[in-house]
Amino acid sequence: MLSQFPFEQKYIKTAFGQTFMLTAGQESKPPVILLHGSCSNSAFWFPEIMALSSCYRVFAVDIIGEAGNSEEYRPDLDSDALRFG
Repeated sequence: MLSQFPFEQKYIKTAFGQTFMLTAGQESKPPVILLHGSCSNSAFWFPEIMALSSCYRVFAVDIIGEAGNSEEYRPDLDSDALRFG
């Protein structure tokens, strides 16, 4: 089934180290970012990536410090490092 599903695998640099990302869908489509839950990785999203990629440019990102292909270092959850806004 995955052989019929075009997606890209890439590594991106962040302030906390390298992280892994799956992308799918046409670049001209509106973006959607998928973030997995604890003890998981971007592969968790394969069914949703397949469903969404016809209408959206999908980015499924491994969260640093969780299972997957990203840096093992996890920023302290109580620090300002993981706060947005």
